[in-house]
Amino acid sequence: TDKNLQFRRGQILTSNGAPVIQLAYTSSPGGEPVAICLTPACQLTKKINSGKLYDLQYTHWQQDGIEIAIMAGHLSE
Repeated sequence: TDKNLQFRRGQILTSNGAPVIQLAYTSSPGGEPVAICLTPACQLTKKINSGKLYDLQYTHWQQDGIEIAIMAGHLSE
């Protein structure tokens, strides 16, 4: 299968009054979604956290005052 990501869209959203930049990709045309989200960090920590929320797998961390999250749907465990 094709493992290359293809850019689908970018948008600016808000969460708790803070801007969130979301870059959305798919693994192939019609493939699984992958999103990278960037927002100002509320706390000072560099700990990497991973988990599952609904049907999305996620990993997030903070670096240089920015919280970075990568989310993907329907991933095998």
